[in-house]
Amino acid sequence: FMIFSRLPLLYYIILFLTLLMPIVALAVIQNDSLSHEKQIVFLEKQVKQHPRSAELHAQLAQAYFDQLMHSRDLDVIVKVEAALADSFSVQPNLKAFVVKARLSNYRHQFVEAKQWANKAKQVTPQDTVVTAILTEALLGLGETHAAEKLLRDSTHEDFNIWASRGQLYAQKHAFDKAAYAFEQAGIAAKQQHTPSRALWALVNQAGMYLDSDRPQQAKPLLEKAQAMDANDFLLQVHWMEYFIAHQQHDKAYRLAVTLLAQQVDPYLEAHAFTLAKSLGKHSQAKQHFERAEAYYLKAIQRDEVFTLGALARLYCDAGLQLKRARQLAHQNMHYKRDPLAHETVQSTEHCALN
Repeated sequence: FMIFSRLPLLYYIILFLTLLMPIVALAVIQNDSLSHEKQIVFLEKQVKQHPRSAELHAQLAQAYFDQLMHSRDLDVIVKVEAALADSFSVQPNLKAFVVKARLSNYRHQFVEAKQWANKAKQVTPQDTVVTAILTEALLGLGETHAAEKLLRDSTHEDFNIWASRGQLYAQKHAFDKAAYAFEQAGIAAKQQHTPSRALWALVNQAGMYLDSDRPQQAKPLLEKAQAMDANDFLLQVHWMEYFIAHQQHDKAYRLAVTLLAQQVDPYLEAHAFTLAKSLGKHSQAKQHFERAEAYYLKAIQRDEVFTLGALARLYCDAGLQLKRARQLAHQNMHYKRDPLAHETVQSTEHCALN
């Protein structure tokens, strides 16, 4: 029996939502026709030519942050921080506030994220990207009522607000309300002619039915999303959970392996471990476990805290280092106090006793 055998789909809701949100008021210097890697090279050259441009440094920080979200490369965190420091050294500015808040959320430094998001909100009170970032910080801290009030007080009802409501309701396990919120986010995305956001919303609407053990209601939504982009990573993660719901663990595992060949993802690696273990694939399970553990430990050794809970759950699922798992879960609560963090404490306590 594995306590954390389900993949936390809420993690992917937040991750991909962050990727879809543009930085506030993008600078006209950005060249959207360039690939992501070339965009970084372009901005690095611009920064060298204009070292006193706080906006350019902030935009470079955003480009590095996007790279971090795609690659999970821990070394990129240092680049984001350096670019932000350069931007702030010229002058405080809105773009840097936003990127700093986003980075803090990613690192599970939610107190810092809340502070930086509030700084941004003072500059642009009605910006819904800022509202969404602040909502994520509040939810990470377990401040659900504050997040509800923030969204209720918003004067806009665009993609960002509906997506954040979906995130809020998903965390509260109010899955029907969350599904409705993601449906509304999809409608807003279509009105804004942003197909990537519409796809994201549709997939997460399906995810709410998966999380509430209603896979048959999820299937037509997943099939509709498949017609939009069959190769979408988030969609494939949800198909994997659909297969698990139908006890097709071998099919789910093969899909996980395919996805891991495309992208580094320690959380999916940990999930592949539980799948391989349940299928009796002990050699493969060991490899998945070691890769996930190595990433989590590397982050912790660099004084990052965002893998504390994940490592605790991995040890609990593996039945290894159970006292250490308990310690990690409690340490995680110093930074992250949402329902998953509380569940991690309770489950690792159970693992340690048994």
